[in-house]
Order: sequence, then C-alpha cells, then structure tokens
Amino acid sequence: SSCITNTLTPIWNEQWLVRNVPRTAKLSVRLFDKDDNTVSDNCIGNFELALLPTNHRSIEIRNSLGKVQGTFELSINRLSSSVETRILRPYTFDGPVRYSRHNSLTLGHSVQVNDKRLYTTWEIYLKRIDYFLKPNEKQQWNPLYKAAQLIFEGPMSFGIQTLMKRAHHILYAKHTTDQFGILNSSDDLWTLLSDES
Repeated sequence: SSCITNTLTPIWNEQWLVRNVPRTAKLSVRLFDKDDNTVSDNCIGNFELALLPTNHRSIEIRNSLGKVQGTFELSINRLSSSVETRILRPYTFDGPVRYSRHNSLTLGHSVQVNDKRLYTTWEIYLKRIDYFLKPNEKQQWNPLYKAAQLIFEGPMSFGIQTLMKRAHHILYAKHTTDQFGILNSSDDLWTLLSDES
C-alpha cells in the first residue's frame, strides 16, 4: 500500500484481487507509522478477521498490549472462480498492478551514477507471477560468473548475502516521498519508466 502522510485519519481506498482463497482463510493486517529517517517503523497495531463477505465493516486496531489504537474500515467481496482462474495457486495475487517509485541522489552515488539526476528505483507488483515462476523452484545461477561465485560460494558468501539483503531493504523501503500508483496497461508501464518528473 501507499504511504499516507501528515494525517491521523489516513484513507487508502485500495482494492486487491486475490484468487482461490480457501473458505477458512483469515486476513491479517499490521499498520505502521512510517518515519523516513529511521531504520525501522513503529507498529501502530494489527487485527485479524475471517475472510467472509462484509461491507464497510469497522475493525479495531490494537497494539501489542491490547489497547485500541484506532479503527480500520474494509469491505470484502467473494467472486466465483472461472475456468481460467481455477488453475491458479491458492492466494494468487491478480491485480491491480501497483507500483512505487523512489527517487534518491544518495543511492545514485552509491551505485556510481555520478550525475545530477535523481536515481530512480521502482517496485512493481506483477499479477499472477507465481504462475510463471513457481515459488518452490529456485532459479539457477551461472556458476561461471565471478560475481555470482562471490555471492553464493565460499566462506564470505553468507556475509555478502547479508549485506546485499540489507542494501536491498534500504533501496526498496517505502518512504513518505515515494510516488504510488496503478498500471492499467502496457502504455502506463512505458510512461512510468520514461517519465523524468
């Protein structure tokens, strides 16, 4: 979801389409207070509920001590599966395709882009991706590639992997200044990638 800034009453008004959800499934939600200048975000609270059809239901958000921190309103609709969607795995994300865009001069310098433009990273949530890339199958790496050897083999590999994971966490962390949106077509994707604003 996007970051909503400078308000005690955020409104997301977002929709998620998830296919083949079991009837016994539950929805778990955790909400965070986003701060740009910290490594981690403060957890406001959470809630959990059965995924039964409901319309504009208000749910209490409780912190770890059980104190009510606010309310969250949501609606849940159940749709019948089609022949096409029955072949998908349970809990398959099916849209809409959301993106976040983060601009940073500092990150540009860290990856040796030494010009005055902002370095842009995108995070795009593709739908039905696990239909093509099975979650339980690992993609093979090229054992002849020197950089891959450093990452996946030898005594330093664990340390290098840990550093890379931390760098990716920083690179793709959400910020209050990020841009968020939905891609409705391939034209939207090319516009997003070519936009310099």
